[in-house]
Amino acid sequence: MLDIFSSTKKLGAGRFRLTHKRHGAKIFGVTLAVGALLVAGGFIAQNIVSAANYNITPYSTLDEFENGWTLNGAQSANTPTIIQNNADQFKTGTGALKITADSGNVVVDKTVSLDMSATNTLSYWLYIPTQTDLSQIYNIALYFFDSGSTFFMHQSYGTALHIGWNNIIIPKSSIATTTGASWNNPITRLRVRLNVVIGSTSPTFFIDNMQIGGIDRPKVLFTFDDGWDSQYSEGFQYMKSKGLTGTAYMIGDKVDTSGYMTSPQAAEMYNAGWDLGVHGATALTTLGSVADQKNEIQLNQKWLTDRGYTCAANHYAYPNGAHNTDSLTALQDLGFQTARTIIDRNQAGDLDEPLLLTRQQVRGDSTPAAIKTKIDNAVASGTTIILNYHRIVATVADNSMEVSVSDFREIVDYAATLAGQGDLDVMTISDWYNGLVGAQSCRATTGINPPSGGPTGGNPANPAPGAPNTGLSTELDTISLAIAGGLTVITLAGVVVIGNKLFATGTR
Repeated sequence: MLDIFSSTKKLGAGRFRLTHKRHGAKIFGVTLAVGALLVAGGFIAQNIVSAANYNITPYSTLDEFENGWTLNGAQSANTPTIIQNNADQFKTGTGALKITADSGNVVVDKTVSLDMSATNTLSYWLYIPTQTDLSQIYNIALYFFDSGSTFFMHQSYGTALHIGWNNIIIPKSSIATTTGASWNNPITRLRVRLNVVIGSTSPTFFIDNMQIGGIDRPKVLFTFDDGWDSQYSEGFQYMKSKGLTGTAYMIGDKVDTSGYMTSPQAAEMYNAGWDLGVHGATALTTLGSVADQKNEIQLNQKWLTDRGYTCAANHYAYPNGAHNTDSLTALQDLGFQTARTIIDRNQAGDLDEPLLLTRQQVRGDSTPAAIKTKIDNAVASGTTIILNYHRIVATVADNSMEVSVSDFREIVDYAATLAGQGDLDVMTISDWYNGLVGAQSCRATTGINPPSGGPTGGNPANPAPGAPNTGLSTELDTISLAIAGGLTVITLAGVVVIGNKLFATGTR
């Protein structure tokens, strides 16, 4: 695994912690890897590691997986190994818990005394080193015992994980329970169980930084793949009527062909505040080298940049979801900020692996009630749900590629209602990412009007990206100024200003 975005503890010189101050309100933490700010073809590639700029309520650490964990021998028939406080991969503290199986399942326990009665959310980090490890993991289960036999359990299935870091955030209400278990009782034991795929040998994973109680500002992203004509006639037109914008990942050579958007339609969408991102018709894993993958990616990226559609020209969606470590290397070398997979899971606001974003596929047989439940879970857990559509049709003939007009509109109406109530924000991929890292909206630098479907309502303590700042919280005595591609970057003693955003040094 190419660990592109590793933990704060793992990075050496060049990284520091910043805090973002808006309206003189609460300060939220943003962690950046400060390196070269690259400007190429009119768009910006930043060396960003992780961000929590949407945080409303800070998380509290429950366990760092550094001590107290023991192998449950009765549950482990072979000879698995566990290493506490392992520094090979970790997110916070001094190490993580490393678990390696030996041709069977693994169970580890820790005796605790915890009051989780007031907890509303739970989060933890999983690191999967390689694709081979991932393929051998059936699921990773986390247990919370309130007595010897009653417990709560959450399972992360291998099919919903990716290599690298996975930030798992869930509302407590969605955690499965056994009869008689109660969060009002003290939690007396924690358990981590690795269930392997039958025939597996020795998969390894790391678990770290279990936290409770925090929440980030929930987001919904409507994304559309391939550039089908119905994305303009149905998707764009109906979302426009609701004041919302979305993201279309385009295949350049499909534009102006039968069944796909026309050039004027793509231009209208972009100028109305939609993002047009990079997609393709060729699965990257069918290409033989990093150089070949770069050429394929750049071919579709060039279609965007040649037309001035630069806001999301460094945001990618993998064709058929196919990717490997060469794909990650190619995208990183080209300065891409995000890439979306076809892994179905709500996306954490605190970025785990930006080149491995998760999504929620919307199919023809996906009921509106089921999609609404996924949106509700995003609101409850403070996560982002990236909805993924293809064709929008009157009558569904292909469940894998099509959704009905009526079902699509019902979901748009639901998201618009929640946004109007201030429960979530509907955003494009570039605005979501720029808000996370505290960068200026692309629309502010291109001269195109900001999207009408940007963040609406919301908690005044966590205003939408682009809100004005009020004064400096630190003394300024040294200033250096650089202007690149329309983005002003000012470095001051104690603060950094990117565009109209102010960052002052501090801690989260």
